[in-house]
Amino acid sequence: MTNDTVKPKRVRNIWKIIFTISLALNIAVLGAIGGAAVRFSKSPIASEGHLKERQIRSIYIRALSKEQRRELGRKMRDQEENNKDSRAMVAAGFQEAIRILRSENFNKEAFEAVAQGHSKISNDRLKKARSILISHITYMNFDQRLAYADRIEKALNNGAKSKR
Repeated sequence: MTNDTVKPKRVRNIWKIIFTISLALNIAVLGAIGGAAVRFSKSPIASEGHLKERQIRSIYIRALSKEQRRELGRKMRDQEENNKDSRAMVAAGFQEAIRILRSENFNKEAFEAVAQGHSKISNDRLKKARSILISHITYMNFDQRLAYADRIEKALNNGAKSKR
């Protein structure tokens, strides 16, 4: 008789596990469908989030042709090669940050100074990139600028990704 009572309990436990797995899969599928619906919807709420994502990848650069992006990349690399001190400063800054983080007493001011130095280098690079981009746009003729403006507008409206 004890054998009969044990068997149904095991069967019930197996069904509980199956139903739990089924519920988890259903929730995952619903989450994926809901996420896709929000991501690809035309609502202003969804597009605001994507605007931030697109801004990070710089619509101005993505709107350039592949050849133009390569040319600007070459110009940036040329400037970076001329400024090898910057790379050494970044590397030294990271080593200093690691040393500060590993010390028993955290020195907030010292770490902030290192992070500020990295921010300055990053901002300097951004300024150089912006200058190179503006210089490139300055040499575009009117038709090229119109086409460029159209590609920027398309990127803003469609969120089209660059084809690299």
